[in-house]
Amino acid sequence: MQKLQISIAEYPGIIWKKLFKVEAFNYALWGFLFGCFFPLAGTFMEARSLSGANGLSQFIAVQKNTPLLWIIDTAPFFLGLSAYLIGNRIDVLRQKNREILEIQEQLILREQMASIGKVTAGIAHEIKNPLNFVSNFAEGSAEVAGELAEELDRHREKFTAEELDYLRELINELRQNAGDIKKNADRATRIIFTLMDINRGGEGPDIAVDINALLDENINLAYHGYRANYPDFNMDIKKSYDQSLPVLWLNGNSLGRVLLNLLDNACYALYQKQKTTSCDFLPTLTVSTQWENGRLQICIKDNGPGISEGVGQKIFDPFFTTKPSGEGNTGLGLSLSKDIVEKEHKGRIQFESQEGQYTQFMLQIPIRTLDPNNN
Repeated sequence: MQKLQISIAEYPGIIWKKLFKVEAFNYALWGFLFGCFFPLAGTFMEARSLSGANGLSQFIAVQKNTPLLWIIDTAPFFLGLSAYLIGNRIDVLRQKNREILEIQEQLILREQMASIGKVTAGIAHEIKNPLNFVSNFAEGSAEVAGELAEELDRHREKFTAEELDYLRELINELRQNAGDIKKNADRATRIIFTLMDINRGGEGPDIAVDINALLDENINLAYHGYRANYPDFNMDIKKSYDQSLPVLWLNGNSLGRVLLNLLDNACYALYQKQKTTSCDFLPTLTVSTQWENGRLQICIKDNGPGISEGVGQKIFDPFFTTKPSGEGNTGLGLSLSKDIVEKEHKGRIQFESQEGQYTQFMLQIPIRTLDPNNN
């Protein structure tokens, strides 16, 4: 770890900047200067009326002969100091009030997301049961196809060569169809489990996670999920994974939730540009991982319409969204993702964008490669 070195000459500037951060300090300073003007002006006027001349000696003489003026002249200093102390306390209370409001907003959002998660988990559970039957019957159909093939071979003398070829072709089609059904049922089951994991949010302990595999899983989930709603959507996926990445210990559920949200947004942006540009446009998603200086960096880039400067300033605000109503979007995705990355994983999430060209989100997360239970 690098040590922060500060020279003695830098301390006054640091203290001055720290003081100036307090809003009340500005008011106290100007109040002090403004308050000094009137008693000092009165003292000079008194000196002029007594001696008929202006000067520092006359000013000091008047001060010596009129002790009350010392109190009047120094009053702005004490008033300014009192204003600063009171203002500082007000600033502390304001900061605490802002923190309380932020906590309240987070609690409300978490309660809303928990309610949505319970409903989604219930639906997912209901869908999972019939999917299990589909998968089991697909396996049974494949076994029946194998038994049919064995029986056909046992009684092949009863059929002509053309009939045998035709029946074998039908059995192969039946076996292939059963395999495709089983494969897609398993894929649907994995999606259901992923949805249930996402709805659990940050629940659960840290586990060993293969980041590259986690990215692949969520890329497939986002891409095929979007194509299910928009069959004409297609995109080129470019991957640049750091194969030297170790297995990391972190909450894979919450990080997967962040990745899926960013990938869903990328698919949406690419499809919007695809609909409004010429056929020469090739939607492209570029995903990369890198291990650098003890931190994991994940980059998700799309060549979509980009983000304007005005939108970019609000992009992480809760309930802010550029999607039209009816798209099933609440404007909480990026806000929650930022909270997960920064508060749970102690990392950073940033973005770069050029309007009309691209958008890139970058996640930086401290790497922990040891089991927290075993160290």
